Amino acid sequence: MRIISQATDTTFLLIQMRKHQGSEKAEYQNFLGHSSLNTGQLNAINLFEEPNFSEKHLDNYDGFFIGGFS
Repeated sequence: MRIISQATDTTFLLIQMRKHQGSEKAEYQNFLGHSSLNTGQLNAINLFEEPNFSEKHLDNYDGFFIGGFS
Protein backbone atom coordinates (compact mmCIF):
# COMPACT_ATOMS: atom_id res chain seq x y z
CA MET A 1 0.00 0.00 0.00
CA ARG A 2 1.34 3.45 -0.92
CA ILE A 3 0.35 6.16 1.54
CA ILE A 4 2.58 9.00 0.38
CA SER A 5 1.02 11.80 -1.64
CA GLN A 6 1.95 11.83 -5.31
CA ALA A 7 1.97 15.64 -5.37
CA THR A 8 5.32 16.76 -6.73
CA ASP A 9 5.58 19.63 -4.24
CA THR A 10 5.46 17.24 -1.27
CA THR A 11 8.85 16.93 0.43
CA PHE A 12 10.07 14.64 3.18
CA LEU A 13 13.24 14.40 5.23
CA LEU A 14 14.94 11.11 6.00
CA ILE A 15 16.76 11.41 9.33
CA GLN A 16 19.60 8.91 9.33
CA MET A 17 22.13 7.75 11.91
CA ARG A 18 24.60 5.85 9.73
CA LYS A 19 28.37 5.63 10.21
CA HIS A 20 28.95 3.94 6.85
CA GLN A 21 28.21 5.79 3.63
CA GLY A 22 27.24 2.55 1.85
CA SER A 23 24.52 1.87 4.43
CA GLU A 24 23.40 5.48 4.23
CA LYS A 25 22.96 5.34 0.45
CA ALA A 26 21.25 1.93 0.50
CA GLU A 27 18.79 3.08 3.15
CA TYR A 28 17.98 6.21 1.14
CA GLN A 29 17.32 4.10 -1.98
CA ASN A 30 15.06 1.77 0.03
CA PHE A 31 13.02 4.69 1.33
CA LEU A 32 12.69 6.05 -2.21
CA GLY A 33 11.46 2.70 -3.50
CA HIS A 34 8.97 2.01 -0.74
CA SER A 35 7.57 5.54 -0.57
CA SER A 36 7.28 6.15 -4.34
CA LEU A 37 8.90 9.55 -3.81
CA ASN A 38 11.50 10.86 -6.23
CA THR A 39 14.91 12.28 -5.32
CA GLY A 40 13.53 15.82 -5.46
CA GLN A 41 10.96 14.93 -2.82
CA LEU A 42 13.18 13.09 -0.34
CA ASN A 43 16.11 14.78 1.32
CA ALA A 44 18.33 13.11 3.89
CA ILE A 45 20.36 14.25 6.85
CA ASN A 46 22.83 12.08 8.74
CA LEU A 47 23.01 12.99 12.42
CA PHE A 48 26.60 11.74 12.65
CA GLU A 49 27.55 14.37 10.07
CA GLU A 50 25.13 17.07 11.26
CA PRO A 51 25.34 17.09 15.08
CA ASN A 52 23.60 20.49 15.37
CA PHE A 53 20.30 19.14 14.03
CA SER A 54 17.23 20.71 15.64
CA GLU A 55 13.48 20.75 15.07
CA LYS A 56 13.97 23.90 12.97
CA HIS A 57 15.36 21.65 10.22
CA LEU A 58 11.86 20.15 9.89
CA ASP A 59 10.08 23.44 9.16
CA ASN A 60 10.38 23.15 5.36
CA TYR A 61 9.14 19.56 5.11
CA ASP A 62 5.72 17.97 4.91
CA GLY A 63 6.90 15.02 6.98
CA PHE A 64 9.89 12.98 8.00
CA PHE A 65 11.13 9.41 8.28
CA ILE A 66 13.50 8.02 10.89
CA GLY A 67 16.08 5.63 9.48
CA GLY A 68 18.11 2.96 11.19
CA PHE A 69 21.19 3.23 13.33
CA SER A 70 24.69 1.90 12.71
